[in-house]
Amino acid sequence: MWDAWMGFNASHSLGAMLVTAFYVPLALGNMEVVRESAWFSNLPVFIGLPYLTLAKRYWFKISFIDIFLATLCFIGSATLINT
Repeated sequence: MWDAWMGFNASHSLGAMLVTAFYVPLALGNMEVVRESAWFSNLPVFIGLPYLTLAKRYWFKISFIDIFLATLCFIGSATLINT
């Protein structure tokens, strides 16, 4: 059970870190790629929503608030880019 718990936490942490490690340099160095691609501008929203659902159901309130704010920012930026 402990190994499953550790694996679950490690995989979710790794996923969040990899998304951040990918999108921050992409947005800072190649914003035109994000602006020109509906896929790259909307993908953070589609990643944020499952994390938001997990946070609401299983995690602490502060985690939910943080992920909610981040997902709102992703939705806002995707809306601004795609309109």
